[in-house]
Amino acid sequence: MKMTILSFFLLLTMSVMAQYEIPVSDPYVCPPCNNACDELEYDKPGVCVHCNMVLIKKNQSKTIAFYLQNGVEILDFAGPMEVFAYAGY
Repeated sequence: MKMTILSFFLLLTMSVMAQYEIPVSDPYVCPPCNNACDELEYDKPGVCVHCNMVLIKKNQSKTIAFYLQNGVEILDFAGPMEVFAYAGY
């Protein structure tokens, strides 16, 4: 009787443990390019089929900031801003 109860408890514990999900890796996304593909998610790395940009992990997106001070010319930050925008930031 003790053996039956023990085996039942062990079987119940194993079945509960088997229901835990294996964590899925982060999805890959297209860097923001202001197209419809900004909403798509992919399950593996590669290239976006719409805009041909290299896919990045969803939690790897970066924020770029520009420090502007008095006397700055528009070209001082417009050029680098265009480069980052073209790269998808």
